[in-house]
Amino acid sequence: MKKKVPQPQSNQKAVIAIVAVIVLVAFLAIFANYRSNAGKATLGGESEVQLQDLTLRDGFVTLTVLPQTERTIPIRTAIVAVDDPGTVLDDPRDYTLSLTKISAGVYQYNLFNNDNPAFSAVDILTQPETVSLYLNVQDTAPDLEISFLNNQITVRNLHFLPGLSQIRLFERTGTTLDTTGTVYLPIIRLAVGTTLNARVNASSYVAPVVEARIGGVVQALTGTTPIGTDASARGVAENYTTRDFTWTAPAVDSVSILDIKATVQGEDTHAYYTITTGNIVYAFQQPNLPTMTLQLPSGTSTTATLTAVFDDNTQLQPFSVPCDVTTPLSTLFASKKVQRIYAYGGTPAGTQVWNPSTAPDDFQTFSRFRGYFVQFLDEASEAERTITTTCPVQSLQSVLSAPPQLGASSTATYSFSAGWTLFALPGIVPRTLTDFTASQSFRIFQCEQNAACTEIDRTTLLIPGRVYWINAATPFTLNYQWQ
Repeated sequence: MKKKVPQPQSNQKAVIAIVAVIVLVAFLAIFANYRSNAGKATLGGESEVQLQDLTLRDGFVTLTVLPQTERTIPIRTAIVAVDDPGTVLDDPRDYTLSLTKISAGVYQYNLFNNDNPAFSAVDILTQPETVSLYLNVQDTAPDLEISFLNNQITVRNLHFLPGLSQIRLFERTGTTLDTTGTVYLPIIRLAVGTTLNARVNASSYVAPVVEARIGGVVQALTGTTPIGTDASARGVAENYTTRDFTWTAPAVDSVSILDIKATVQGEDTHAYYTITTGNIVYAFQQPNLPTMTLQLPSGTSTTATLTAVFDDNTQLQPFSVPCDVTTPLSTLFASKKVQRIYAYGGTPAGTQVWNPSTAPDDFQTFSRFRGYFVQFLDEASEAERTITTTCPVQSLQSVLSAPPQLGASSTATYSFSAGWTLFALPGIVPRTLTDFTASQSFRIFQCEQNAACTEIDRTTLLIPGRVYWINAATPFTLNYQWQ
């Protein structure tokens, strides 16, 4: 029997997690699971005593349950608002904050500098009260703020500026560190044995420290940003860093992950790129998500091989197919330790389920434009979590030319009803929904493991293989072109 699914709430404009899914023996219920707003971390009860590296990179941390006796918290925070051009970037300091209950509504705080035992700040905090702390003796600006309001104690980094680093990757076209080359999309396709000449540009409110890894191996970054003697030596400008690297692809069909990391005030921002070589035309390899590769055949075959390996856990794993797959789920998951596959049929259908047993099913195949959550049983081997199937390929073209056509036609339409839709972008090239519709009356939420989903901007590139909730205020239609 189908169960009605409560629609996720949509009354917050900040970044929120909107959907979580719980399996209860015989039915599924999707419910709202809100994340903290950007710039906030939250701590619960006193049982959380083994806190590690509580960096105030998100702006502030709030204790929602106050200690009944004493609580000690390690804290890392910066003590300057903007790094001086002649100093090393990102020099956060380690402190220990001790909170001791004096009486109801009264606490004593004691802040120690772990590297400077001579420094400490001790005082009484009485609700309601806010105090400012001065950690840097070189200036007169406050660095931390501790407030005791509404039975919660909040520690705030006064140097926090919203927004992390923006990272872009360019094709390197010259010897100077300009950014006029072609911007790489998240999928980079190379012929076997060829060289990737790339230029990284990362910007924030101060110049980030940049690192690039391919397959976990740190790449040698070269070049300086010509804006002056001190800054040039560090390869940075006032608020951006531009560096070059070169990488040679293997001489065989392969998939590699490029991870670019930009660090500002202890906060890491990552940009992931998938590099495919040879006949592998698409690969989806994101942390903690099912991996997927799409490989063109040799010769004149008109089908490509799609292989997906699910993560080794029993959580709800978001999954979609980038091409038309007609193989029944009963065939794809034969001898696999799959428990159930979930989809969402909108109103009034609600949650839909495929079962590997003889129980009734709501669908029998994976479909274009639809997102799914797949759940496996415990102790499934990799073979029991791997599926392989084929997709029709209408045009087989050079790996360095236009992407192959993966559908029966090069265009397709998809209509969104008002309300919630569990959506997936087909094809092999990341695109934005605004490329295919003029509508602005929808919101997008990107899903991770266990159906935890976070709102993203409407103009964000959607990645084939990922799953998204779309919340439409009014119906609209996509006029989609296969790529």
